[in-house]
Amino acid sequence: MKLGIILVLFILLVIVTSLFRSPINGDSRVNLEDGNLTILETKGFNVYNKSARQPFILRATHFEGEFASPAPPLHTIRPGQSFHFEVNRYYFYYAHAYVIYDLLDMNESKFGSTELKMTVDAQIASTSVLYLNLNYYFPVGIENGGTYFNFINK
Repeated sequence: MKLGIILVLFILLVIVTSLFRSPINGDSRVNLEDGNLTILETKGFNVYNKSARQPFILRATHFEGEFASPAPPLHTIRPGQSFHFEVNRYYFYYAHAYVIYDLLDMNESKFGSTELKMTVDAQIASTSVLYLNLNYYFPVGIENGGTYFNFINK
């Protein structure tokens, strides 16, 4: 009976140790700066401007959340271009990152705005469009999947 308990405890110790140590070089990937035992990695997300028929421009105006360091710069995405984000990934809780874009016509007049949310949990990445506000009609659509947003003409 005691041998069984000792064997189970030993197996659990091996599993926990393997989570916090890199098998190749023995380096710990544990973040001890904030006092939490979290393993840090990042997950990439992409925003694509695929507008063609009636092209428009995306101009980033605000970032918030768990972006990987260094924080992303304010940027502009023209038709046919994209921008890549890296969001922190913690094995023990969700990480959220938000970006707000102004939507501009090709004369750089603002016709709307949108807020995008990128979420990473231990295994799954997801994207959400929190809002898409248009000041007047413009054929804008957003397709989103696990790690991407496609801005298109609809």
